[in-house]
Amino acid sequence: MVAAEDGALIGTFPAASDIIAKALDAADRQKEQPYIKMLAGQYANVSKVLDRRGDVRSCDEILHRMESFDGHTFYRRLRMNGRALTVKEKEREQQRKDKFVEAIRCGRSKSDYSRSEGSRNLRFDSDLISCYRSKVVGREELNRRMAYLLDFEPKSKNLPVKRRIDYTLNNSWGKLWIDVEDYGVARVEFNLIKPVTFFFWLGKLTHADGVLQMSRSGKGYWLPQHLKIYCNGRIFFRSLHRRSTMKWSDFGSSAELSGDSGTRSDIYRGSDSWPPSQHACRRTSTAISMSTTPISTATRAASLPRRRFCAPTTLGSPTSDSSPALTKSAAGL
Repeated sequence: MVAAEDGALIGTFPAASDIIAKALDAADRQKEQPYIKMLAGQYANVSKVLDRRGDVRSCDEILHRMESFDGHTFYRRLRMNGRALTVKEKEREQQRKDKFVEAIRCGRSKSDYSRSEGSRNLRFDSDLISCYRSKVVGREELNRRMAYLLDFEPKSKNLPVKRRIDYTLNNSWGKLWIDVEDYGVARVEFNLIKPVTFFFWLGKLTHADGVLQMSRSGKGYWLPQHLKIYCNGRIFFRSLHRRSTMKWSDFGSSAELSGDSGTRSDIYRGSDSWPPSQHACRRTSTAISMSTTPISTATRAASLPRRRFCAPTTLGSPTSDSSPALTKSAAGL
């Protein structure tokens, strides 16, 4: 297959550097749109802790409301494992939100608090792309749209570490799909090249891979659809064998979605990979049984089917605390 390296046009494909430059311009333009600056929606995270054999030891589901403040995204918890938050939990969430908004108002986006939220909002920008060497390997149809397919790998063995997630990103290779028409990022896949250590060699990540799928909205914006991450390693004497599936839905502006519905999102229905929120995970050798219990009324409980959910063995996350992006624990993380 003809491949276009960073430097020049080869065959029928533009140079990778030209495609990426246009993709960065498209991302910057989208980021400045009023709709994106006030984007809201729902986000759910299903996180599973695995044993050595890959069987599920525990499972947590957290439903969030995604809120944007001048382009900065905050994830507020609405439900945990199918139940509403307690009064104290709601108070803590409000305190988190107040600190977040105050940091933005004071221009402290680089503060310690914002850095702790940084892995939740991993951005496609020049700082991220500058760490990788890329080449075009072809074109593929993805969700009925044509996209350039690029391979990428780290440019150096000694890339800077500004966030905890960089331990993983700096040692990963993968594939990138960029839309041919408007240069939106349509899909990203990554795999850890080699084991990495962190926290002064007290932690070690031996395996990590993930898939981020984007979708083009009716308004022409590229928005996250789902993110799946798997990792295996240890920190101190604690296992980091995790798998997470994250999904976004019900996008709209903050004005369009004003108010706190606190209800279950449609992402829990119509897919075997998204079991009902109110459940108990029972460990088995080959599958995980998901049993439902009433949430509020008999009518709602009857609408939630009983399902068998076979535990996948490849994708997930090292945390269960609501991290939406490449998970703040994926390398320590």
